[in-house]
Amino acid sequence: MSEVASEKTRGTTLTPSCVVVGHRQRPAMTIPIRTDLIDVITPSRRGFHYYRRILQEAALNPQRWMHHHFIVIFDDDHENNVHALLRWLDKARETMVLPRISATNAPAGSPDILRQIGLGMGSNPYVYFQDDDDPLPLHLDQCMKLMEHGHLDAVFGGTETITERGMTVEQFPRIINGKFVGDVLAGQALFPSYGHPLAALFTRKVLQRVPIYDGSHYHNGNALPFNVRFMNSCVIITALPDICRRVRLHRDNDTGILNTRSAMELATDIRQWRDYIHNPSVVKFQSIIADYLETGWIKTFCEIATLVDEELGN
Repeated sequence: MSEVASEKTRGTTLTPSCVVVGHRQRPAMTIPIRTDLIDVITPSRRGFHYYRRILQEAALNPQRWMHHHFIVIFDDDHENNVHALLRWLDKARETMVLPRISATNAPAGSPDILRQIGLGMGSNPYVYFQDDDDPLPLHLDQCMKLMEHGHLDAVFGGTETITERGMTVEQFPRIINGKFVGDVLAGQALFPSYGHPLAALFTRKVLQRVPIYDGSHYHNGNALPFNVRFMNSCVIITALPDICRRVRLHRDNDTGILNTRSAMELATDIRQWRDYIHNPSVVKFQSIIADYLETGWIKTFCEIATLVDEELGN
């Protein structure tokens, strides 16, 4: 693992200390401990050139991002991307104010294995899981305030899909006049793709209780199964009616349309993760979704979301 730069600290929680000078004792300068810091963890299969764009975006707003810890885990069995990143950072810091950055590599194959590795590389009290091809999230400060005052384990938000030019293509779940159209958390508990499964800020403590990776293999990745496990655990959560996650739509990204193979694989995943679900009515609903996927009656995540809305009476 490579780590670059040290983090400047300023805080809201102060640790008292003192020094002895001669026969007098006087208070020493207090050491600030920040409690509002985030580990921004990114698994990357696309490599250094994609991840660099995240850091360049962070440099455009240094007051917002410079104190947080950016962690990247490259999905490969060599250190070429790590070394390329370090060489770029040596030059970039001459003209940019960048956050603390740690980088490593691991030939994991699964993004959630990489996320779990990244979790072990950080220590900040809050965690956000970033994708290497997406813009940085929004409104994490509001999420932290809610979590600090409400002793929450996570705050979920909305997701918007944007083009390479920054045009908004869709927003889910929908937000109208500052409110979600339906009950977001109920929808997500009914089926994990109702909102983006990682459109949330988590506490580190809750991810120690509910790990992002549980050791199981799923065809469509572990983010959806993680959300199922999370929603069926003893967690305290809420939803903020603001955009949290931003997803960049491009040729190499998921369009939300399931081909026959992907639909069959998702149906298999549903039948595997349902062992975590406590509510029999949710198990029944998801079994129906799996049947519809196998018969080809539904082929998109948007269609699944519509069935969730119908089930909830939205």
